[in-house]
Amino acid sequence: MVGLAVPAGAQVWDRTGNGLLSGAYGFRELINLPDAAGNATRLITFYGTITFDGRGTYAITGNAVDTGGGSGAYNTTGTYSLSASGYGFLKHPLTYGAPNGSLFGSVSNGVFIGSATENQINDFFVAVPLGSPSNSTFSGLYSMAYLNFPPTGSAASTYDSMALLDVNGAGSVANVPVKTYLAQTTATVPAPVNQTENSVTYSFTSGVGKLRFPTTTNLAIQGDKVFYITPDGNFFIGGSATGFDFMLGVRRPSVAGNFEGLYYQGGFNQGPSSVDTYYGSINVRGGTLWEHQRYLSTISGIPANYTAIGHSPGATTIDYTDDASDVEYVVGTDGAIRIGIGRSPYLGIRVAVRAPKFTGEDPYIDPTGVLNSASFAPFTAGVARGELLTIFGSGLASKLTVAPTVPFPDSLGGVQVLMNNRRAAIYYVSPTQVSAIVPYGITDGIVQIQIIKDNLPSNTVTAFMYTTNPGIFSLSQNGDGSAAALHANYQVITNDNPARPGEAVLVFLTGLGDVTPTIADGAPGPTRTLAEAVNSIGAYVDNLQATIGFAGLAPTLSGLYQVNLSVPDKVSIGEVFLDIAGPDSYTSQVKIAVAAAASDPVVPRKASVPVHRR
Repeated sequence: MVGLAVPAGAQVWDRTGNGLLSGAYGFRELINLPDAAGNATRLITFYGTITFDGRGTYAITGNAVDTGGGSGAYNTTGTYSLSASGYGFLKHPLTYGAPNGSLFGSVSNGVFIGSATENQINDFFVAVPLGSPSNSTFSGLYSMAYLNFPPTGSAASTYDSMALLDVNGAGSVANVPVKTYLAQTTATVPAPVNQTENSVTYSFTSGVGKLRFPTTTNLAIQGDKVFYITPDGNFFIGGSATGFDFMLGVRRPSVAGNFEGLYYQGGFNQGPSSVDTYYGSINVRGGTLWEHQRYLSTISGIPANYTAIGHSPGATTIDYTDDASDVEYVVGTDGAIRIGIGRSPYLGIRVAVRAPKFTGEDPYIDPTGVLNSASFAPFTAGVARGELLTIFGSGLASKLTVAPTVPFPDSLGGVQVLMNNRRAAIYYVSPTQVSAIVPYGITDGIVQIQIIKDNLPSNTVTAFMYTTNPGIFSLSQNGDGSAAALHANYQVITNDNPARPGEAVLVFLTGLGDVTPTIADGAPGPTRTLAEAVNSIGAYVDNLQATIGFAGLAPTLSGLYQVNLSVPDKVSIGEVFLDIAGPDSYTSQVKIAVAAAASDPVVPRKASVPVHRR
């Protein structure tokens, strides 16, 4: 199956986090139904108040603006399901534009970020808790990210902006500097446009704010904007009551906070000829980002997982630019929220909110701690059949115990791992982490994971099941840096011993999903008739497609997949990215060193790959 099976089969989504959404929230959703060229065939803005009962039901009093008709007041009710981590879904409130679907995302500190990707709808949704704001609540220096689509839907007229708001707490804003990036309409990427907007004011009525920008022709941000601000005044969302835009604002700290930890994220991107929207998460440690996006792109039209490695300056700055992704970021107070816009020609708006930390009674699985053992991609990436997982928590086992032989057992060191009540094959156990293989026999779209330690059950954590979820093992054992890959002579590929254009190399990974012929859970890859991946697998070296000779289970090893590929002839020299794609996935995390000339062909063979540890 390509995509996600939403609440299907015998398993149900964990609802223990429903209380994380409770009370009245202000929300805004921007929907773009684009054609293959990225032009909107229909635009919908949906905003208003959504009230959650903390038990799984919501009620909306809102307004919709729709280029396809049906604009006006829109009130409805629906249900929602949130896991202990705050990750889950709402029944999509609109019966037009995104009928009968779900809005997926996560909530932290009251801020919910989501997208209806699985419904093949490009949208971006954010909700914030409503307090009783007054003019003094909105005070200080703010950065505001802004994305605007014209009512015509033309991609060529889309733009985004970053504005600096000096708010006096008494209803007015000092002259507002605005930097705007325009869509690319010629061979030359347009330079940013700098403007200053004057006479900006604001007010609040019944908890809802109104920002009034001038209506002067050619200004980037114009007219009245409805906005909702968090009770602490640190974050706000909003946009026009009649247009198709989205604004996100964060209060700027006097001292840079520490952008570190796990964050829930979402965004809306407009490229020169494509649109994509996403939700997911980011794990930031020491300036390195392990990122997951569950996205929908007009290029493929298929919901897919994307995992990647990025970088940030950590606690050194409030404003920074990621040149690799062409995004300008601002990090708010205490590093709790980050907003960003895209630079021409890749426009967009995005936000990330720091996730809470979780503890519980032992044995305890961290609800954000079910990860691909190779990629270390954040937990929202889900799982695939046959994938080697590392499950993090506390009190999971009495001591470190490693499976002595293959096949891996389904009980080790007094520990069992249950996935949809099936015993999973276990590689190793320890007090803080357990590594196990997702059983091939699971067919549900939701996987419930539980650990039994000495007959004492842990909490249950749920994850979505996908067709593939590839992660390449790295020599650093953390999903970053050099790939765990071998030459034809079985030597490790390093900067001192690089691969060559035209050479066939072996890459070791997990998460390629089903294989044929099938094997028993925990059994090693067969050697006579190789177990090949059922799903179509692609490989890219330095963004060039590589020819694959074999993709399947590594012979004689359990829980490990192997891809044999030929390094493309025109690849760049040096360390370049090595990417793997499945029908519903793409990972771009590790690199491979490349020099010059060809080597001998490769055959599948046993290899040793280090265990991934946090």
